[in-house]
Amino acid sequence: MILPFKKTSVYAGLGSTSGIIKFENRTLQIEYQTIDELFKYFKSEARQVTFQLSDIESVEMKSGWFSYKLFIDVRSLKALDKFPAVKGNRIKLKVSRTHREKLKSLKSSLSLAISEHKLDQLDSHSDEYEYENESLKNTARTDGNQGQRSGRSDQKTRGGLQNALEKRDQLK
Repeated sequence: MILPFKKTSVYAGLGSTSGIIKFENRTLQIEYQTIDELFKYFKSEARQVTFQLSDIESVEMKSGWFSYKLFIDVRSLKALDKFPAVKGNRIKLKVSRTHREKLKSLKSSLSLAISEHKLDQLDSHSDEYEYENESLKNTARTDGNQGQRSGRSDQKTRGGLQNALEKRDQLK
């Protein structure tokens, strides 16, 4: 799915960015180009930013009077160093009302994929947790058995020592 967007007020209002958003194979790609707002002549070369699902925290959509806004919150600022006019960890893109169905579809697909990814991470962490708990239980069993064994041997040692002392006393 390809969704066109525009971002105004880039470089203190001297430029604007337009491009497309693609969500394919569990990656989000944003291709964009920046144009100056004064003469509409100077263009930057086309650039691309790619996000894995693990890089994206959440996706939000808000409607305005004449357009929709798509907000993408990311987990790391390193992924945003190439993208212009970003505030904090949030990308704000403006999408025309004519593309609202594509936007809704993209937002729901992306939100679902992010949720599934987070669930997979939780499952893998719970598997690791279960493995750690099982190994701790095995260690406790082993330590407990050794403690029982050492307790028995201590009893034998104490008993033998006590017997030896009694025999010594008798010999005196």
